[in-house]
Amino acid sequence: MKKDTGILLVGHGSRIPYNKKVVKEVAEKYAKTMPEYNVEIGFMELVEPNIPTAFNKLKKTGVKRIIVNPIFLAHGMHTKVDIPTILTLEPMKIEGHHHSHSHGHHHHHDRQAKSEPVEFDGEIIYLEPLGADDKIVDIVEERINTELSKYPDASPRNTGILLAGHGSSLPYNNEVIETIAEKYIERTPGYHIEAGFMRLSKPSIPESFNKIKDYGVERVIVVPVFLADGIHTKLDIPTTLNLDPEPIENYPEPNVSRTDVIEFDGEIIYTRPLGADDKIVEIVSERIKPYLDE
Repeated sequence: MKKDTGILLVGHGSRIPYNKKVVKEVAEKYAKTMPEYNVEIGFMELVEPNIPTAFNKLKKTGVKRIIVNPIFLAHGMHTKVDIPTILTLEPMKIEGHHHSHSHGHHHHHDRQAKSEPVEFDGEIIYLEPLGADDKIVDIVEERINTELSKYPDASPRNTGILLAGHGSSLPYNNEVIETIAEKYIERTPGYHIEAGFMRLSKPSIPESFNKIKDYGVERVIVVPVFLADGIHTKLDIPTTLNLDPEPIENYPEPNVSRTDVIEFDGEIIYTRPLGADDKIVEIVSERIKPYLDE
């Protein structure tokens, strides 16, 4: 059976190297646990190998079915429409979609397929993105606890917590971030915990931050709930938090208006994103496993 099945992990891709690095590391860690299977990675856009290249590499091994797992935090146009289209699967229904052309972001709304569709006579099993899995909440909790442990006096009275998400004109990213926040709140009673979004969703990061600030806290721990670093986590969110980030080559200006920059006399602790944490590898493994045991 093993020789019959190939595994393809699909990443978003980005002009800067972080997303590829994270997806590649997740795939390498996962492949080590599954030496008898061929595991490939392919990207939606901007980096190689693209999805058809990686898919065809698996196809050439003679597999009869390919399991495709999108290494995305939440559903969106890519996972619902673009990737299924490339895989010649039926695109999924999109809830509450309306075109929004006003935001200065690089996504294209004409939904041209980013690459040629694949050709395959076998079975394609297409899985869900990571979602608000408890293991994602574990990573968020670990990031926060690491910071809290540095402050012996940390308490709900003086410390607030902000989970920063991307936001989207579609409901999926917001739902995932909000669910992660709700699950974390259940585990951490007492602390003032808010979720805020970068764009296209409410509450914004400044709105949520100011809500925490109004409780009179001295410090705020901010966790970017993103899979990998990118322009948003390296430039836009730190600019909003008034943290004076390092400039990024080819991206001189953050996509943040001056009115969105927060003012705070206390301390802001900004953690890293989720990254290629072992818990993400565990989620991928748990998602794929039922289809390998068939």
